[in-house]
Amino acid sequence: MYYFDAWSTQSLHSWAGAVPWINKNAGIDMRIEYPDREPLLGWYDQADPGIVAQQVAWMIDYGIDFIVFEVFYESWAAEQQKIRPTVGLSKYLELPRRGEIDFAILWCYGSQYNFPEDKPAWDRMVNYWLDNYLLKPEYKRIDGKPVIFILNNFIQRAVDIGFASSSEMLDRAKELAAEKGLKGLYFVVCITPLSDLQDRYDDAMSTGFDALTAYNWPVKPDYKATMNFYKGGWQRILNMPKVASGQVPLIVPLLSGFDNRAWGHDYALPSTPDQFEEHLIDGRSFILANPKQTMRTAVICAWNEHGEGSVVEPTKKFGFEYLDRIMKVFGRAKKTVKPFDYVKYYPNPIQPSKGPNYSKMNFVHMPAGTHIKIYTMLGQVVRDLETDASGAAVWDGKNNAGEKVASGVYIVYMKDVSGNEKRIKVAVER
Repeated sequence: MYYFDAWSTQSLHSWAGAVPWINKNAGIDMRIEYPDREPLLGWYDQADPGIVAQQVAWMIDYGIDFIVFEVFYESWAAEQQKIRPTVGLSKYLELPRRGEIDFAILWCYGSQYNFPEDKPAWDRMVNYWLDNYLLKPEYKRIDGKPVIFILNNFIQRAVDIGFASSSEMLDRAKELAAEKGLKGLYFVVCITPLSDLQDRYDDAMSTGFDALTAYNWPVKPDYKATMNFYKGGWQRILNMPKVASGQVPLIVPLLSGFDNRAWGHDYALPSTPDQFEEHLIDGRSFILANPKQTMRTAVICAWNEHGEGSVVEPTKKFGFEYLDRIMKVFGRAKKTVKPFDYVKYYPNPIQPSKGPNYSKMNFVHMPAGTHIKIYTMLGQVVRDLETDASGAAVWDGKNNAGEKVASGVYIVYMKDVSGNEKRIKVAVER
């Protein structure tokens, strides 16, 4: 699952504004112009550790195996090293539960992002990756080697900074990994199956990439056309000799949707949960038909590309629909699912002193129309709520009279329209 690192005042994206959710280059405030894209967690700042903690918890709950975080090159010149991990990745690395889900990095460079100035700068960047990411036990590996995703090939750029070829540049990284005790590195490059696919494939093979994948392949006029392009693209890449033989596998790319109007562009290809499920089924069928050539692995774009409309994380519009479809198509076998099996409530406790993200408790992933009663430990009714059409409700820490409740532990009783019940304990700390 690709994770987009832009929703923070600390974002390394060049277009990010002083306030999250504003594209300063396009002059668009998504909160105002595209309010239907609001995440279930609200218009958050990824620098809040509680946000990434909840997102990772949801990924674990829904069977996501690994997260691919963006990393960028800033300035690695010896005289002015400026090393900053992306926000989401830094918060993930602080989580107690990080061992329950692997992670990898996607090195992003191109027109917006810089490239190392010279060979020593490349060494410093790779060593930073090794020391801070690749040696960690939760880092994703294939054949015992840490996996590095790369957004674009760099045939000429490698030569420009002093390497004899792009393959020599990757070989140097593998040498540095070996010095740290690793078997090597496993490089995966993003590729697009356009008319020049053969050239792109040949370049990837000459560079020495170990596997192929993609970030996204949006195609007009709509998501249905994009789905069909993906199916054809998978097959075209499969027809390439080393992919067909399984020597260079295809990690099957999947796309949850695409609508980049919030960034000032005109690709409006939004999906519905039903369409996304159909796309997932297409991907799963391709994987099962080609297990050796795909390593039975897919990567989805994206958890939270809200600006481009590629979103799996729960939103106020769709709730958990996109995660539900991933679980349905790819998830582990489940026993009979009960109505409240996936209920979530956060933050718990409510702690207004920690800021607005902790002042209200969200109840999500319940049947629509569920009645919620909140009681004191003595059995006195404090608040009555009901979930909306998406199965969500919010408690603002007040009673039915609009007064703030006292610090303490409370009982939450839930009953859906079919009579199913659940009780939990929550807390308020003022």
